[in-house]
Amino acid sequence: MIQTQIDIGLGEPVSPGDHLCALYNRPAERDALVRSFVSSALQAGDKCVCVLDPPDAPEVERTITGVGDSGEVDLPTCRASRQLELVSAAETIFPDGRFCAADKIAYWKIAVAGVMNTGHYQNLRAIGEHSSFLADPYGAQEVIRFESELKWLLPLYPQVIMCMYDLSVVGGAFLVDLVSFHRKVLIQGALVDNPYFLPPDEWLRGLGAQDASAT
Repeated sequence: MIQTQIDIGLGEPVSPGDHLCALYNRPAERDALVRSFVSSALQAGDKCVCVLDPPDAPEVERTITGVGDSGEVDLPTCRASRQLELVSAAETIFPDGRFCAADKIAYWKIAVAGVMNTGHYQNLRAIGEHSSFLADPYGAQEVIRFESELKWLLPLYPQVIMCMYDLSVVGGAFLVDLVSFHRKVLIQGALVDNPYFLPPDEWLRGLGAQDASAT
């Protein structure tokens, strides 16, 4: 049976193929968001992949501290079976530390196909964080391109992808572009429809026009 609604632990249910944006202000807020997302996925028996900004394994592990403490999931078993995968964002980019949209998309395609083609899971839920790559203009532009190109990946398998960003890092102009790619935005604990949603193709046409005028 095709599942039409998915509870991601954040109030409003979503649909397979949804691409969500979560904005947070403090590390504690981010951690609570991740734990709710992970817990709901594991309880439902879905595959869950977390790509997080912390650079070292202990910090990544700390992010999910408390998941399963109330007995709703067996976290060690979920980790051992790889139903839950925790990945540092640095592992998914070039060795020189640069963010490349094309390579990031290729990484996700391979990872998602490898998971879903096994037939073990009804849905894939992925949550990713890229705030640390926004410090330089090149990185910010590549993150935007990655966000826009996710549209090609989402229809391939039943999946939900949530991208997280730290409001203390995201600049105003970037934030406008970033939010425009997502039909739903999580802010201050509420998942809301985005009235400023702009299909990525339209945004990329605008970017191409800007590049042409600059030359």
